[in-house]
Amino acid sequence: MINILDRARLAISALVMTSLLFGIGGAAVAYQAVAATAYTATGAVNVRTGPGTSYAIVATLKSGQAVTGAGTAKNGWQPVTYGDKTRYVYASYLKATSTATPTPSATTGTGTTRVTSENVNVRTGPSLNDPIVTVLTKGTTVSSTGKTSGDFTQITHEAKLRWVYSAYLTASATTTPATEAKYSAITTALLALRTTASITATSGGDLPTGTTVELTGVHSLSYSQVLRNGKLYWVLSGSARW
Repeated sequence: MINILDRARLAISALVMTSLLFGIGGAAVAYQAVAATAYTATGAVNVRTGPGTSYAIVATLKSGQAVTGAGTAKNGWQPVTYGDKTRYVYASYLKATSTATPTPSATTGTGTTRVTSENVNVRTGPSLNDPIVTVLTKGTTVSSTGKTSGDFTQITHEAKLRWVYSAYLTASATTTPATEAKYSAITTALLALRTTASITATSGGDLPTGTTVELTGVHSLSYSQVLRNGKLYWVLSGSARW
């Protein structure tokens, strides 16, 4: 049997525990979320489904590529978030770079034309957690708005504002003003005008067979830059007679 004194002690203990968990006066305690750690690959390293070499490889990180930690490393393997799933990377090939914080304020500069130095994901926002909408191949010319946020640069892709990893962008070789052309050519097939050197770029119309076009002399992979009605476009090379 629990006597009156024991009941009082139990009631006091419960009250103390409630105060510790929720705070005096019923105000809930705000727990601080554990911040994730950002890592950078120090060399080419595989991303695996589990913590060991017997697990399947789902991707390979390149030197300098960033990932977000998903917990504490165990037995030499670091859990990371990759493709919205927890994957594992050999910890010796990762270097902690910073503690993840809210998305930094964006800075704005002068808009420029840039070229991708590697295949790069195009995302809806400036972080590795934002959805991927497409992948730009190496050598694709893109239009930067001049705005950056953290490690990402804002670009215009198919008439929408997107973000790509800044380290995979280099200065464009395009230096020819839009009012000048170096060569002339005659199309040998119906050609689609593109706003960037990509088959997925916004169309600027078509050039019928036999159309004389002006070229700036700038090329990107299988595309050549042309001047049409005072604007710069891109067309597939090899379909014009120089």
